[in-house]
Parts: sequence; structure tokens; C-alpha cells
Amino acid sequence: MISTTESRFKAKAVRRNPEISLCVIGEQMPFPYLLIYGTATIEDTDPAGVMMKVGEKMSGNKLPDAVRPAIEERAKTEGRVVLRVKPQQFSSTLPLAPKKA
Repeated sequence: MISTTESRFKAKAVRRNPEISLCVIGEQMPFPYLLIYGTATIEDTDPAGVMMKVGEKMSGNKLPDAVRPAIEERAKTEGRVVLRVKPQQFSSTLPLAPKKA
């Protein structure tokens, strides 16, 4: 899932053609990447929930429920939507799961 605004290129591109490619690049050397090919849909249900999940992943901490009303207002004001990607193929420079000992 990707949180974006209705007016950004990502949402406009998915409207034109739902077949997408997505590249996620690591920030540290050797700059590993994950490349995903799939189809995407645009959803307007609970973009604040996705924003909270993204915030939790970025901060490494669970966000308190008290911030949800502010995030809901921000999602509404910014015109947030959710791009849901259904992966069909992927490749990566690193293993996607840790190896068991």
C-alpha cells in the first residue's frame, strides 16, 4: 500500500494504466533494491490508517490513538488516497527473508 494524494503523478498514472512498476531502494551501501511489477488500484477508504502505519514503520514506534483525529484531518485536507499494489513479479539484489540458522 502506498499513501499519496489524489493530485500527484502516482495516482494519475494508475488511473491511466493500472500496470505499474515500483522500485524500493535501501539508503545504505550497497544500495539494495526491490523491484515490483504488478497492478494497482486507487482506494479512498481509510487513508489515515495507512498514514499511521507508514508513520509507525518510519519512526519504529506505535503511534498513539490520540493522534488519529489529526491524521484523519490531514488526510482529508491533503486529498489522500491509497494505492494498493497487487504484486505479480519481483526481483531484488538481496534475499527477501532472513535465512534460518
